[in-house]
Amino acid sequence: MGERVGFKDNAARKKFFLLVRKESKATSWRQLAKYFQVSCTSFQEYQYGKRLFSRNLFDKMNSFFSDDLRILFKESLFSKPGNWGLVRGGKITYKKHLGKIEKYYKLQPGSAPGTPSLPMTCNKTGYATGALN
Repeated sequence: MGERVGFKDNAARKKFFLLVRKESKATSWRQLAKYFQVSCTSFQEYQYGKRLFSRNLFDKMNSFFSDDLRILFKESLFSKPGNWGLVRGGKITYKKHLGKIEKYYKLQPGSAPGTPSLPMTCNKTGYATGALN
């Protein structure tokens, strides 16, 4: 999953999308979304800043502009790793259900997740048996 980007301020984002539509000669937002092979709902969420879009999509849209405008819009971006939403969601879920997670994995309170102390043994063939099976 590639890098995700968004605009630092609303004015730059609005100007960017209006200019993309103008330069592409699209007659509607739906037509523009179809051109970039993005669903109308996703495109609208990008347009209103409710969702970050891929660097690749930004580069395709930005290719309509002169070098000066390209540089201007690139400078008005912020970026996040492609999996930032998954990481954020995992942290929120862990904090929200801390007691349940520690109990399920038999962790000591405050110990690091990912290192559960599960009762496990190996059978004659060397395969693990126990709580995970």
